[in-house]
Amino acid sequence: MSVRRVVPDIKSQHLADSRTFYVDFLGFELAMDMGFIMTFVSPSNPTAQISVLRDDGQSTVLPDVSVEVVDSATPANIGLQSTAAGAIMSRCG
Repeated sequence: MSVRRVVPDIKSQHLADSRTFYVDFLGFELAMDMGFIMTFVSPSNPTAQISVLRDDGQSTVLPDVSVEVVDSATPANIGLQSTAAGAIMSRCG
């Protein structure tokens, strides 16, 4: 298994403000917007990415980081959520 990318997942109750901050202030490009999650990418370094997830208080699991791994030529996204005892891992794709 090899790691393809690691992306921090930031929780926000204000997605429009988050988009303004990452695009207009920091100069990131919006690579994906699914309504509940946005991923921003640096135009000068495409491996520098950050995702912002909607935190409306209804979701029980919101990952803190996403790790894309390649295992037997099958890529998968794994979300990690921090806990007091360590981390909870879930397959995201």
